[in-house]
Amino acid sequence: PDATYAGGTVANLEVAGTLRLDPATHVEQDLRMQHGSTLALTLGADQTHTPSNIGNTADLRGATLAIHVENENDALLSQPLQLLSAKHVESPFAGITSNLKTLVPTLTYRPDGVFVTFKRNDPTAWVPNRGQKKGGHLPPRGLSGSVEG
Repeated sequence: PDATYAGGTVANLEVAGTLRLDPATHVEQDLRMQHGSTLALTLGADQTHTPSNIGNTADLRGATLAIHVENENDALLSQPLQLLSAKHVESPFAGITSNLKTLVPTLTYRPDGVFVTFKRNDPTAWVPNRGQKKGGHLPPRGLSGSVEG
């Protein structure tokens, strides 16, 4: 089941379904994402970004981060964005999903929170399981089709 939290302050928050965070969200103590849950974030066109504030621990244990971007050419995406501000981050997200076509999101975990950066897709990148690069070129000798995470 989905849950929408429209901002404001709560003492603790435990999520088993989907949590759609508002930038004004403030959890005084702990945010606990259960295994299989989803933290959904929308980045709008030409707007500023404010991280959601977690007063103590953000436990992301096996949750998925779902990013929806309204405009992939937004200048906001050219810089690292702090998604969550917390005193302590436990257990990284299990994965990321997004609606992005030309950008790839990458997460960075720091003691004070979670950050996302976006970089352009490389059209000549190795395509796993196809045995060739996009554009029909064979990979350099010794390059395998596996992807490290």
